[in-house]
Amino acid sequence: MRLLANADTPRHPKYIVDTVRHFPLEEAHDGNASPPQVAARATEVGNVRSYRALAAGTLPCPGKRPGRPPDVVYLPHHPISEGIMQTVKPESVGLSSARLEGLKSTMQQYVDRGTFGGIVSLIARKEKVAHLEAFGWQELETRRPITTDTIFQIYSITKPITSTAVMILCEEGKIRLADPVSRYIPEFKDARVMVACPDGDSDLVPARREMTIHDLLTNSGGLSYGSEEHSALDMLYRKTFERQDKEMEPVLEKRILDLARTQLPLAFHPGTDFRYSISIDVLGYIV
Repeated sequence: MRLLANADTPRHPKYIVDTVRHFPLEEAHDGNASPPQVAARATEVGNVRSYRALAAGTLPCPGKRPGRPPDVVYLPHHPISEGIMQTVKPESVGLSSARLEGLKSTMQQYVDRGTFGGIVSLIARKEKVAHLEAFGWQELETRRPITTDTIFQIYSITKPITSTAVMILCEEGKIRLADPVSRYIPEFKDARVMVACPDGDSDLVPARREMTIHDLLTNSGGLSYGSEEHSALDMLYRKTFERQDKEMEPVLEKRILDLARTQLPLAFHPGTDFRYSISIDVLGYIV
């Protein structure tokens, strides 16, 4: 999905941008073209650059609402400098200035330790910005400082949106972080873990405990994405995903339930390690 800049469009909460890109507004959109036409024209324009991070509000959709999600999603050039999002004192939206100062200290420590080269953090509530800070460097080699309008290329944005939805359900008391995943998908109840044997082979042992919602949020449940080429476990995941591509339509419910029924082994006992995985996809189904 591509992203175009346009401040004069209706807002819609259902459209999610995964790969975020920006095209010149005046060249790519005249306010009248349909979404597919705009996408084609924007592609012809070229000059593609990554759009800056945006971490608040719902996403606008172009023009009239189409019958399906559009190929193009519009966002303002800069939601803060153009006045679309107002910067306010934290207390005015129910947040603590003192606690946010602690956040600033923590972010700077990440930079000082070399964990991250540069960070831009933003916290918004009630469509108002209570915290916006930059820490560290945009380019380590040149020591070029990062700024609040530094441009980023962003991937996997559906993951924080899904995780936020989970936390909203937690606030509403509809779900708990300690809940076992099997409460919502019973087929995950008796998971097994693939462990290495001294002879170089592998064996399956019962998981010490069940995966929880917290494990899925932190990618510590033991699930995988099948991305490691020489991993016997990931080969099983890849074969499952390839089978799903051939046998079923790309519907989240069908694929997650099929994954659970297949009872693929876990890479480790839940809560004992980290592995970037399909965990957030599972949470998407639960939501």
